[in-house]
Amino acid sequence: MRIALAQINPTVGDLAGNLRKHLDALARARDAGAQVVVFPEMSILGYPPKDLLLKPAVIPLAAQAVQGGAEAAAKGGGGGGGRHHRPRGLSRKKHRLRRPPAA
Repeated sequence: MRIALAQINPTVGDLAGNLRKHLDALARARDAGAQVVVFPEMSILGYPPKDLLLKPAVIPLAAQAVQGGAEAAAKGGGGGGGRHHRPRGLSRKKHRLRRPPAA
């Protein structure tokens, strides 16, 4: 089994950008033949999250980003210059969180 260690540099609060970094690392790992990719802790939110965790919208948005990354991994997706999956509610701008749409 080939395991890849994804050494990414996440930005605190940039969930969309951090998800993009995850998907790019996933694609590179797959291209290198890895079956498992290990990411740093808190790499979707960025570390240290500090007061970001006090915002009610952060946890659902982080969960959506993790789910989007898991779905991309299951489908064989990843980066490579293509269009990245961004869960609804994640802004393109750094440090900007939008509330998830009402269910």
